[in-house]
Amino acid sequence: MATWDDVRSYVRSKWPITGETEGFIAIEFSTGDGRTQMTGVRLLHEGSEPRIRLESQFAWEGDLDAVAALKLNGVLPLGAIAIDEDERLLYAYSMMLGTLDLDSIDIALRTIAVYGDKLEQQLSPADQY
Repeated sequence: MATWDDVRSYVRSKWPITGETEGFIAIEFSTGDGRTQMTGVRLLHEGSEPRIRLESQFAWEGDLDAVAALKLNGVLPLGAIAIDEDERLLYAYSMMLGTLDLDSIDIALRTIAVYGDKLEQQLSPADQY
């Protein structure tokens, strides 16, 4: 069983951190062609078991065509498009801490960053995230 401290240590050992607050770690990934994508790992306590959410913002609610976003949602390799409490559009994937293998964060986080950037390119007016 992994803990939030285990996740924080693992993420810090793998990627340069651009910011950190209680329960959140920010990472900037290079996605190629001179582009980067802001990605994060967030601790969540919703439900019966703590989990982490890997997330990458690609737009704000109202910045894009919701139908186009929903069509893309069905072909994403993992996770889903979501809107958070701050009206940010995220590509997000949740993982339960109780069954988490730390090495599984690597491919999932890279996928979130790359596809978050692709969603931003396809749906958002500019490279902001």
